[in-house]
Amino acid sequence: MNEKVTVWIGNFESNAELENYTNIKYMEEGDSIPSIFEQHFNLG
Repeated sequence: MNEKVTVWIGNFESNAELENYTNIKYMEEGDSIPSIFEQHFNLG
């Protein structure tokens, strides 16, 4: 089995800025909207 670990390093001015970058939002129907982080790295 081939397992991988990824480490992401970043610098944010505040916790609020970090949360804004990484938080996943949800539509009323429950569908998720990828975070900015997920969009930048094609993860969402």
